[in-house]
Amino acid sequence: MSLLPRILLVDESADDRDLIGLVLAGAFGEVAIEAVADAAALARAVSAGQFGLVLAEHDPSWIRSSDLLRLLHDLCPDCPVIVVTGKPLEQVAAEVLHLAADGLVPKTSSGLAGLPQAVRSALFRARRRRAESPADRPFRRLFDALPVALFIASEDGTLLDVNPAFAGLLGLSTPEQCAQRPFASLFAEAAEAEAFAARLAAAGGPLAAEARLRRADDRSFWGSLTAWRAAGESGQPGRIQGVIEDLSARRAAEEELARRGEALAGSNAELEEMAYAVSHDLRKPLTQIARYLELLDADAGAGLGDDARRLLAQARASAGRLEAMVEAVLRCARIEGAAAPLAEVALDPVLDRVLERLAEELAASGAEVVRRPLPTVRADGAQVEQLLWNLLDNALKFRGPAAPRIELAAEDGGDHWHLTVRDNGIGIEARDSARVFAVFQRLHTAAEIPGSGIGLAVCRRIVARHGGRIWVESQPGAGSTFHFTLAKRPAPRSPSPPEDPGE
Repeated sequence: MSLLPRILLVDESADDRDLIGLVLAGAFGEVAIEAVADAAALARAVSAGQFGLVLAEHDPSWIRSSDLLRLLHDLCPDCPVIVVTGKPLEQVAAEVLHLAADGLVPKTSSGLAGLPQAVRSALFRARRRRAESPADRPFRRLFDALPVALFIASEDGTLLDVNPAFAGLLGLSTPEQCAQRPFASLFAEAAEAEAFAARLAAAGGPLAAEARLRRADDRSFWGSLTAWRAAGESGQPGRIQGVIEDLSARRAAEEELARRGEALAGSNAELEEMAYAVSHDLRKPLTQIARYLELLDADAGAGLGDDARRLLAQARASAGRLEAMVEAVLRCARIEGAAAPLAEVALDPVLDRVLERLAEELAASGAEVVRRPLPTVRADGAQVEQLLWNLLDNALKFRGPAAPRIELAAEDGGDHWHLTVRDNGIGIEARDSARVFAVFQRLHTAAEIPGSGIGLAVCRRIVARHGGRIWVESQPGAGSTFHFTLAKRPAPRSPSPPEDPGE
């Protein structure tokens, strides 16, 4: 694919013609150049074919420069002309500009190094002149003023026209600097460019994609690219049009969020592991303390005074409560560490087992359980059983003066199941609705209502492990409704603490 139209090069010097050809080939790749050195060759070339650009030597020996430029204008009226000169620019600039040449390039090493940009600018301006019309001017003003990056490319993938926002996105100062560049050069990876071009060719309408794109200084950035094919008018070839949005800020925010998420997951895993290790290591000495207090009571309790016996009883009770708390922390930590792989679990049989375990408490309290059909979920069966047991046990513990009534139901939430456990118990103040899910947060003393203060915290961890969330709606004296969701495709498991060698 050639990025440039066919070029007519008018220059008497074969060396200069070769040098100009090398400069253009180095910048644009394959270039079709028809080189002529005299009037006869010029006549033959113009009569034989069409050209999209003319490079003309200033003041050749066989014709005056002003006459050559007028002749070229007559022979190729829509063709941009760039003058190449060996004279100082200040001597020829007025003449060349007066004759409406589209560029002036000195025949020096530094001057010819700027030839590719002079070509881009000449073709860019010539295309805009050809498209200029009273009806087109509002569109052109809008095209240039919009703050989003817009472009027009040829069917074969050469950038023809862009707006200032597009040039700025690529790190260039003017739209002219973008002209005659390959559309594929926008992509940081050649494979992405090829894939996008293939998809665009097959697409029946606009094609949108996010890709890593390339600025003029070769720095890459994430961009959203939307392109579509537009038919040409009056037999003209079609065009590719499109818009690019810089996603660098959004991607940076996403990467930072992911980094923080990974750091938080690692921190949580370390905290879980520490809690598991500490509670596991505390269990043995606590068991020993409780045993020694029991032996002391059996051996010397009868000979102690009333105050001493009361203190001993308090010490034994405190040791028992601390042992229960440590055991509760271990249960909480084992939600990840001892978790089984997720599998299809029918919740109705799970609820049957929970009701069987609670049969004695249900009968003693005269409780009524109203249940609707529950779904089959992808879960850890033992953990969802623990979840339902905790919630039903909670409803029995915090019952009001009337016989407990517990209702269980489930709804399909699309990507998750929404389950509810409703009771008619003593209820919860709104200010405590989040606090109840924290570890060891109790709203009543152990003497009032027994328990470790960790049941709902365990529920929260189980639900989180299954990709859901849990919350409560309640009013004092009006009962509570615990809501929880179970994702149909649970999130991957987080790192788990080590196995308990003592279990």
